[in-house]
Amino acid sequence: MERGVNWTFTPDQFSYAWETTGLDWHPYPLSVWPTAQTEDERAQHLRELKPWVERAVTADLEVAFRILAQPDLRITVFGLEGPDESRPIRVLAASEGRTGVVAAQQEGRHGKVWVSLGQLNTLLLRTVASIPPEPAGREPARTERLSDVQRDGRDVIVTSVATKSVAAQIRQLAAKPRRRTGNVLVATRLSEGIERPDRILSWIDVEGDGRYIIRAREEVDVIPATRDVFVEQIRRLIREE
Repeated sequence: MERGVNWTFTPDQFSYAWETTGLDWHPYPLSVWPTAQTEDERAQHLRELKPWVERAVTADLEVAFRILAQPDLRITVFGLEGPDESRPIRVLAASEGRTGVVAAQQEGRHGKVWVSLGQLNTLLLRTVASIPPEPAGREPARTERLSDVQRDGRDVIVTSVATKSVAAQIRQLAAKPRRRTGNVLVATRLSEGIERPDRILSWIDVEGDGRYIIRAREEVDVIPATRDVFVEQIRRLIREE
């Protein structure tokens, strides 16, 4: 596929088009609900949308939906936005062979759904572009042992900036007010049918500062994240075995 194909759906359009392709569930983190409240309303909506569905459900769309439902590679993005973390960020990326699909849902169960079908080599860029933009954080990258970061954090307050440990600096950054926070989960080789734990990274958008990626294993890595850095960190997750 040399050129990508994009669609934007209302919840009713997405739900009925998905159902038409023979798929019976929406993969997480998508949470799309038709607007019909009763069976009579649903039947009416189906009648109204039938001409649209017949035009819209093309071979490309069927491929996109099938890959979302049964991928070999899956990238799940779920985040929360706002001071009260009330606005969800939902993005699902998936691939099979050399084809990649991204689906992003606007806020709320009745938000519109955007779907992009294209080449695998653009999948990560399209995924990150579906997350609300934020400049990179201004603090430097830091790495410290997880056990040290998890220790009593009182030194965040009682020591000066110049003498704080790396662990204390990480704790202080993590405690600041946030505009957004979220997780990226990567699952690979799904077509083999072998259960493997998802690989995960997190991001935080610090109020008045910017975006940081956080990876917590035996060590905690905190990395100021431009869009390109975000893409590269997801690529590294995919390459891990």
